[in-house]
Amino acid sequence: MKSKQAQYKEHFPKPEMNVKLHETQHGTTPEGKQLIRRGLVLLKDVKEGEVIFSEDPFVSSLFIDKEESDYCSNCLDSVTDFKSSKYCSAKCHKEAWSIFGGNVLYPEDKPEATSPETAQSQQSIRNAVNLAEFCKEKNLITPLLTVKLIGKMMSEEQQGTAGTLSEYSTWDHIDRFHYIDLAKPTDVDGEKIWFASLEQIEKEYKLVFALFNKTPKFDKFLTDERYMVIKGKFLYNAISIISENEVKKTEEKEKPKGEYFKSSTNKSREVGVGLYHIASYLSHSCEPNVEFKFGSLNKEKKAGSLLNVVAKKDLTKGDEIFINFVDTTLNKKQRKRILKEKV
Repeated sequence: MKSKQAQYKEHFPKPEMNVKLHETQHGTTPEGKQLIRRGLVLLKDVKEGEVIFSEDPFVSSLFIDKEESDYCSNCLDSVTDFKSSKYCSAKCHKEAWSIFGGNVLYPEDKPEATSPETAQSQQSIRNAVNLAEFCKEKNLITPLLTVKLIGKMMSEEQQGTAGTLSEYSTWDHIDRFHYIDLAKPTDVDGEKIWFASLEQIEKEYKLVFALFNKTPKFDKFLTDERYMVIKGKFLYNAISIISENEVKKTEEKEKPKGEYFKSSTNKSREVGVGLYHIASYLSHSCEPNVEFKFGSLNKEKKAGSLLNVVAKKDLTKGDEIFINFVDTTLNKKQRKRILKEKV
């Protein structure tokens, strides 16, 4: 009998998504290990401008400098008339707490009245503030994504939704993703470049761990090595979410460089980052045949983080689909650095 992971491609993606996973050999490592490139192949003919598939992220977050802007902290849609400045609706407010264990940036902002805070909850708030301030200082988002990811996995565990053959858990999906090895530098034209210093990653890990240190056996799950792998998976697979509306510019001091994610659009319109079940498997091409469009493509209100993969030209069943996910505003060395790790 095949293992659950061996049957993965038989169950995912679902046929209604119009694509299937495709694997090809992509060279070998210096040690002789075979490299596998994963991609998506069409299950039907599509016309130019047709939406091939749409999907919501299973983890997403606003960029740290957008948290005080006009975007929902949960779905990343624009906030209009809801009373909270952090969420677009009561549904999003509640979902942020029920699925992800709350908003790490606003741990005191619970959706309904609660009992007086205990010393432990006060400490939790301090831990959350410490992480948020560190992310703001360093212009980071992967620690926040990691907290949301862990919160979602814990919610699945508590609700008993993880582990069945027909219902792959969040970790089942994450476990299959490639990742950037952050324990060593990337060689770009003979220059050794680190995606993040090991000292910084260690600091991130300790701040994230502090939020869950009361959880039984958590030290067995989130080791420093696993945190580095999870961060590497976000950096390799996550996609920048682009606002279809004009993004307001804010007056602020110059920020650190931060982190790069898959994006072929000018960074001035980015509002956040999402990790997607299916779109994460798209491969790069400098001549892409699909493009990303976010949010609703009609008058129906949908999450701003909803990703639509749209054909740029007529395509035929069996064609592999490609996206250009390198920001063309980056300089040549930056683009080469990203492509070296992600292609």
